[in-house]
Amino acid sequence: MDPSDNTLRFRWKKNEEITPLLSFGRDVLFGPLCLRAEDIFCLQQNTAEGYFDVSLHDTSKLQETKALFSVNQDNLLLKDFKLEPLHRNSHRVLTVQMYNPWVTEETLRDFLAKYVTVLPGVEKIRDTLGIWTGERQFRIMLKEDPGGYHGFLHPPASFTIGEDEGHLIYAGQPSLCRKCSRHGHTAETCSLQRCCYCEGLGHDASDCSPNAPLPSLRDMELVVKELAQEMLAQEMHAHGSRDRPRKTPNEKKQTPSKRRRRRRIGGTCLNPFIRSPVIGQEGAHSAATMGCGFRLGSLFPTAMARCRAALPWQQAVLGMLLVACRGQCSVETVLSPDCSVFLYKGCPPAGLEHATLLYICQRLAGQPRFLTLYDTIDHIPVYSAYSFKRSDGLKHADVSWMYEPQLSGGSDSGEMKPFPQDSLHGRFEESQAVLEDYSNSVGFERGQLNPDEHQANPSDKAATYTLTNVVPQDRAFNAGPWNQQEHRVRQRLNNYCRGPAYIVTGVTTSGLAIRRRGFPRVAVPTYLWSAYCCPEYDRNAPYEERAKLPAFAAHGRNEPGGRVTELSLTALHNFLKSATYVHKSFRIFQDDCVPPPSPQR
Repeated sequence: MDPSDNTLRFRWKKNEEITPLLSFGRDVLFGPLCLRAEDIFCLQQNTAEGYFDVSLHDTSKLQETKALFSVNQDNLLLKDFKLEPLHRNSHRVLTVQMYNPWVTEETLRDFLAKYVTVLPGVEKIRDTLGIWTGERQFRIMLKEDPGGYHGFLHPPASFTIGEDEGHLIYAGQPSLCRKCSRHGHTAETCSLQRCCYCEGLGHDASDCSPNAPLPSLRDMELVVKELAQEMLAQEMHAHGSRDRPRKTPNEKKQTPSKRRRRRRIGGTCLNPFIRSPVIGQEGAHSAATMGCGFRLGSLFPTAMARCRAALPWQQAVLGMLLVACRGQCSVETVLSPDCSVFLYKGCPPAGLEHATLLYICQRLAGQPRFLTLYDTIDHIPVYSAYSFKRSDGLKHADVSWMYEPQLSGGSDSGEMKPFPQDSLHGRFEESQAVLEDYSNSVGFERGQLNPDEHQANPSDKAATYTLTNVVPQDRAFNAGPWNQQEHRVRQRLNNYCRGPAYIVTGVTTSGLAIRRRGFPRVAVPTYLWSAYCCPEYDRNAPYEERAKLPAFAAHGRNEPGGRVTELSLTALHNFLKSATYVHKSFRIFQDDCVPPPSPQR
């Protein structure tokens, strides 16, 4: 129902402070207007504007109240009020809140002009101390739109201008569903189903399956055998031609390095229905486990060219083959239940599939602790996903740094181990970072994506001290703005989250790396980003905190003086799509952490 249908506005005519709400209800509504409590659906007071809004259940009761007010206008209790029916007109007072107060009025006017007609004048809202709160009030006229809600075009309730997040509110603002982007209802009551795997509508991930039937094992074996023979023949031909002229020094400079060649072409052929390989799942059936007797780097161009011409399932097989050869470890195509518990609805962030990325189910003391998507080329985690534990924020500093045997090859261990004391890490340093990579890194320190301050159990805290959960962070940025953001999130979830909370923290890179012995070893993130999801939260939390629930996010530039910006999930998605390579369907949480509708009674 439109709020104007059954609502009367009583405008205070005096220049002095408006009468209290209880006095208005007892002396005016229950007095000469003869209303009862059961007649009133809602009673609201706007002290700043000087009026009361009275919403009634029954339209006939509304007409009766208007008639009584007209007859008794000279009544001592009514003469200080003017009755204003809420007509459906286009005039509104629109309040805008920007998290960055330095965004100019002209910038906001230009943005609002896309949706409404902005009238002259603007007012800054100040608190009782006379300090500006960051809110501005504009007087606007809604533009007519026959297909819009109640015939008007409505501006978005949440928006971004560049990297700056903002919200707006005005009288008669329609509800907007974050799930289907339609007006008239909210995401909590939306019945739309969206699959986190194929992005299709009408079903969820548990009912999803590719349209094409899966090939038989025999077909897979033939394809893998054929591709292996082609790559081996290409390798023998490349190294067996003695008459090939040598390249000049200039030509050698134009040839991309082996590492950059792999980085550029890796992951271009994976079937979107096949998730990135997963390691660290005890008892799960291995889809591809094999060792390689040839040098992988020189075979990537041939393999990937062949891969692009293959069918989707052939592409998936080759992608798994290349990764298996790269790390010589077990490869999985699905997440085990042990690892999916760290993800909202069991779904990992979508749109980050890549042949050089591996899911690591981080285990310690026989238990899974969190999930990491790891880049075996850049030697850093792309993100770590974990469940937040209500904690006191203390660190677990007496833990030795650990590595991941599952990435080393030739190890049957399913959980992280402390680095050996002999400092001989050559057997596993190709696929992951080692302590020596950080020993001479000036200005950087080991920054945890899953911080121990967000865990409560000592073993959960200790598990965060693995280099597969660590990226090089600027010392000042890590100790200052980023640490403060982790503290804010911990306090917010401690105080207002009433159920499980899921956090995903990741990075973007742009080519900078820590070098050792002249070779790039560990990529240095350009940005760090983080997002949390708390479907069950305190609806009575203060507005400043409730506006950041059930989900919110942040990002910050990893450099001296870098600042952290809090923003919505949608704004973070847009930022990451512009700052790094992710698929256009990239999403951190399924349904953007919108909880399913409550069953109707």
